[in-house]
Amino acid sequence: MNFTILTQPLSWKEKLIYQFKKYIKYVLGKNTYWPNSVIQSIIWWLSDIQDEGETNGYNINPEERGVYPIVFVPNGIETLRYALNLKKQWKIKHLIAWPNISVPKDKNDICFHPEIDTIIAPSRWTENYFLSLNPWETRIQIWASWVDDRGQSNKKECSILIYKKNCPEELFEYITRFLTIRNMPYTLIGYGDFKKEDYLEELNSCQAMIYLQESESQWLALHEAWMADIPTLIWNRWYWEYQVMEWKDEKISAPYLTAECGLFFQGLDEFDAKFAEFTSQLTNYSPRKYSLEHFTNEIATRKLLHIIQTTWTK
Repeated sequence: MNFTILTQPLSWKEKLIYQFKKYIKYVLGKNTYWPNSVIQSIIWWLSDIQDEGETNGYNINPEERGVYPIVFVPNGIETLRYALNLKKQWKIKHLIAWPNISVPKDKNDICFHPEIDTIIAPSRWTENYFLSLNPWETRIQIWASWVDDRGQSNKKECSILIYKKNCPEELFEYITRFLTIRNMPYTLIGYGDFKKEDYLEELNSCQAMIYLQESESQWLALHEAWMADIPTLIWNRWYWEYQVMEWKDEKISAPYLTAECGLFFQGLDEFDAKFAEFTSQLTNYSPRKYSLEHFTNEIATRKLLHIIQTTWTK
């Protein structure tokens, strides 16, 4: 089974557009490292698996004449449009797209384009949301990506790491005041305001993390914390919204959270009790064990290969 991974368009015109938009995101500080790290991990593990003879071959962003009949597009609307154009020209036989490309608004969204053969959803609630837009959709496969195993946190400090991505200021101020009054040390890291090394360094010393974000389709920052054996207390408001769209799910803020990894709390009224329950159980959580069983690079790469092979042979 040979396949191609496209992470950028290959025509010169689309490449210019892609690079320009990438530069703008960099200038505005909106470039995040997780999507790139996922792609790099795919490449590393595919090379290892290929050496074992489990896959015949793959290539990444080749010249057009080198594109294999099976193509996987993990990111980028421009890249997907380029791949769709190749499919229309019969240069691609099977196209797989991972919808971190866009937020689908209706069944006519590019993620549901009829030329796409397999649509990958990063979690169960995103699959259910896609199905709400197009109930007869049969192309969806769930695939969770992963993070590198950088070892277990040293947990040298009895501190809490607060990861603030998007939450009401009232909630954030309440939590910081709550910790300060009780003389509980904490550090703060804000989404978009740190380098990868900063986050990993914080994970290497804290004992637990409070995660503040409205919703996540998967979010690898949580997986990195769990892989470091850091339990998490996660704000969950139970619904996702984007412009005029809304979707409710009981795990909307952390679709892969289990009792091994931590707890949810719904808001201010619940925080005190949930924090007490969370901290009283810190030594009983085992998020690293959970991550090693489900979210290593090798496990995720083999699952991706399985999706490619089974959907191709249908």
